[in-house]
Amino acid sequence: MSSDSQVSVSELRMTDGVTRLVLDNGFTVLLKENHTSPVTALLVSVKAGYFNEPDPVSGIAHVIEHMIFKGTPLRPDGEQFAREVRELGGALNAATYYEETYYYVIVPSVNHERAFEVQADALQNSLFDGPELSKEIEVIVQESLQKRDSPMAMLTESLNELAYDEHRIRRWRIGHPEALRALTREDLVRFVQATYRPENMVVAIVGDIDTEKARDLVQRTWGGIPRGDLQREVSPVEPFRDEFRYKRITGEHKQRLLLFHLPAPSVLHPDAAPLLVLSAILSDGRSARLYRRLKEELQITNSVWASYETFEQMGVFKIGAECIGDDPLPVEEALWAEIRRVQAEPVLDSEIRRVKTRIESSRLFGQEEVFGMARTLATYELLGDYHLADVFTERLHAVAAADVQRVARTYLQLPTATLLEYLPAGAEAPERTTEELHEALSGRGAYPQMPQMGADEGELSLPTHSRDFAQITQITQIAGASALNLSENANLAVSPRIGGRGAMDSQTSEQPISPRIGGRGANSHSDEARLIALPNGATLVFKPRRDLPIVSVQALFHGGKSMETRETSGLTGLMLKASMKGTRHLSAEEIANRIEALGSGIGFSPGPDYFGYGFKIRRDDLQAAFALFSEVLVHPSFPEAEVEREKQAIFGEIRRQQDSSMSLAYEQFAAAYFGDHPYGLPSIGIESAVAAQSAASLRSCHDALVTSGNLVASIVGDIEEAEAVALFADLFPGSAASRPMVPSAPFAGPAPPSVRALQRQKKQTAAAMGFTGAALGSDDRYALDLLDEITSAMGGRFFSAVRGENALAYSVSSVHRSRRDAGNFITYTSTAPENELRARDILLEECAKLGREPVTEDELRIAKATLLGEHVIGTQTFGAQASELAYFALNGLPLDEAERYLDRIQAITAEEVREAAARHLTTDAYWLGVVRGE
Repeated sequence: MSSDSQVSVSELRMTDGVTRLVLDNGFTVLLKENHTSPVTALLVSVKAGYFNEPDPVSGIAHVIEHMIFKGTPLRPDGEQFAREVRELGGALNAATYYEETYYYVIVPSVNHERAFEVQADALQNSLFDGPELSKEIEVIVQESLQKRDSPMAMLTESLNELAYDEHRIRRWRIGHPEALRALTREDLVRFVQATYRPENMVVAIVGDIDTEKARDLVQRTWGGIPRGDLQREVSPVEPFRDEFRYKRITGEHKQRLLLFHLPAPSVLHPDAAPLLVLSAILSDGRSARLYRRLKEELQITNSVWASYETFEQMGVFKIGAECIGDDPLPVEEALWAEIRRVQAEPVLDSEIRRVKTRIESSRLFGQEEVFGMARTLATYELLGDYHLADVFTERLHAVAAADVQRVARTYLQLPTATLLEYLPAGAEAPERTTEELHEALSGRGAYPQMPQMGADEGELSLPTHSRDFAQITQITQIAGASALNLSENANLAVSPRIGGRGAMDSQTSEQPISPRIGGRGANSHSDEARLIALPNGATLVFKPRRDLPIVSVQALFHGGKSMETRETSGLTGLMLKASMKGTRHLSAEEIANRIEALGSGIGFSPGPDYFGYGFKIRRDDLQAAFALFSEVLVHPSFPEAEVEREKQAIFGEIRRQQDSSMSLAYEQFAAAYFGDHPYGLPSIGIESAVAAQSAASLRSCHDALVTSGNLVASIVGDIEEAEAVALFADLFPGSAASRPMVPSAPFAGPAPPSVRALQRQKKQTAAAMGFTGAALGSDDRYALDLLDEITSAMGGRFFSAVRGENALAYSVSSVHRSRRDAGNFITYTSTAPENELRARDILLEECAKLGREPVTEDELRIAKATLLGEHVIGTQTFGAQASELAYFALNGLPLDEAERYLDRIQAITAEEVREAAARHLTTDAYWLGVVRGE
């Protein structure tokens, strides 16, 4: 290992180097210098969310979040805030949750002072203009309807409504259309005056800053605000209930879903840490109990999960699943049997060790990005003290097996549970009464009496007023278990294009703000990266990085969807999944147990022109992790039974995709544009084609493509070059390099313009309208990438015309996708069905204008700054850098392609953008994929 590493895992604490100050008006400030990347996160968190809204103004906190950036006396234009932040190269956004609303800007550090002044102006001086409010409420209504088309959102919100009688979590949290439309400017002003007080707010500034200058900045922008009269309502308390509740609802969707709700304590309760560990033992990763039992052994679920979420007054433990069969009862019985087992049998020490190792990894990986650190620090400060970020980690590490069993017995009680089933309308499942279902789940085991929960002895010693929390996932971001996300698909984050957003083709979990260039980014340090030709024919890119004891490893191969046909659609994805399910020496269970015991997971990504594997690991565990990685990569055995299990998993993914109007619209567009070319095939695969594959066909695919001569690997991290080379130098047998690579199908050009439409019983219509774009080697891609920035995002032409001016949609975007030998420029809207044509006409008119008239110099300057900022922001993580470097090398691009790309972007003129728009955004010839609601 590296002898000159700066830090060890045990030395890293989230709270080290944090400066806390409280201004005279009560405004709390957290500052943390991090000079790894030239990026700064500015986050302002307000202790006001859905739980703080009285019933007559339900949804108002979220409306205020939308309206904050809709104009001030200094910036009266509703889109000005977004434009100014984009001109600074930054990303501006906000979110509302149950007990908190937060606003953040992530920006290249050189511009963070200006960005913070923009953010402060919005939060302090919003006009809440009446006509603007009326338009924005219609946007929020569309957002609410869009959520109702999401099966998981419907499942969760409907379960809360069933489980609670008094507490405000029972309400649909965005609000109902009638209540939203009844809100007035006076309602918003009253709520803001009552809750947006300095003493009710925390700002966290993390990144490439100078602490003393940041102190002055905060004092200048926030110090003059008066303390005011804080009035913060809390929800009525839910009475204790000792009564099992059950309901079944149906809808027009494909998935068969169920979810249990169990009351649990708040985050500061001493049982919070054991409950987080319990949720991880049940569902975190492939080695977790629920995955092993219900998905692998019984094969009755496509996915299964447990989660623990806490709030100021209470917590919620949930256990859910997506069933394979129509009748959910076998899954419900199996879930409850696993609960009884954890209550009756001691938890294994190995399970506890695995969870704690993954906690440590999560804490370490959480320090790669400044926004994650700012979010975590602010969240814990809202709890009462930012030091809890480390204190809570220590409490998790102190959890013993007996603690986990005790909380399982105490809180996972059937008499206090609520169960909701959300099934397709045509599902053949017997009807059952609540009493019949309770009896079926009760079994023969006795259940200890559940105590009523309150503020017991042993709570963390904090002021009473500080016991607030918004999302437990923010705690687990650094310290927790149920949100570790270190298993399947983790750490491999290749975006299959240079330019553009929203790669629909890859399965990834590590997603920076806007991965523009090639996938992620080398942070303008590509001069430190080296391209090394290995003796076995493989190519290795190595880049040392010493700021954290982390190593990211990526392995990419030419292949992917472009090498498939309708008869083999989904083959690559199935091969990748099945390769994790057994090797010459290890079973699927052994692979999962060993890699997750190291605090990591092996991710994979089937792209349009490539596929790959990857992992990220703590430096000291690299050798052990790579031994497992290489076994999976080179020696998968593809056991027949495991292949059949993974087919079921893919069938489940196809159903989930069928339930996503956005995914379906993009799939329909691809089919219309690419016709019979593999690019037009569904990204996950065709069910009949997947079903037809065998272990032999997977082995054949693997043997043809997973060879050293077809491999481009990258390693970014805290190791020496010689060690990096040694990892891959002898990875494959000597004969592997000479095996020929299967050629991919050439793309001769798009099919004639056409429309592919589906009708669904949805509340919204999703439409992906697209045009020709530029391939990786085309000079047009630079102008089209800029055009993407000019039209999309907040403040962009499409966004402003469809959403800002006409309030026709919540989701409005564009994307330019460049692939190896094809490209597309695609617009996307999600509207009420009656607004579909009007929204499309507006988009087409904007496209025509772009082809007739050059964009303004302001638009061009802002787009260029945004692209540069996106690259800087998107290059913070080890995986981001490794992914981009591998992608460059795989496509024959120089390692400094990011810098070359940005230089070329800076040279593009407004006339070049107009000419590209005229060539590609042809309003009389476009391709449309649409999923129409009713």
